Amino acid sequence: MPSAQAKLVGKRLKEWRQDRHWRLIDASRRLHVSIPTISQWEHALRFPSGEHLFRMAKVYRKPLCHLFCTDPAQCPYFVQGDGKTHHGDTE
Repeated sequence: MPSAQAKLVGKRLKEWRQDRHWRLIDASRRLHVSIPTISQWEHALRFPSGEHLFRMAKVYRKPLCHLFCTDPAQCPYFVQGDGKTHHGDTE
């Protein structure tokens, strides 16, 4: 049975992919992994390696910590409308 953390990461990965309007094959090509692998990550059947987590954060242009936060707004790093990553409560 998948852990709560694996489910959260899988849910967030799917959201990131869908936010970009990418199909599984689109993400597969950009992340250099198979379609079944991405599907297994999104359904929390497998957990990505550290290398894959870093690659996904880079490809999706999201702070890595957002994968693990139940509320990304509470993470120490966030992306504002200007597309830049900010730290803490900066305005």
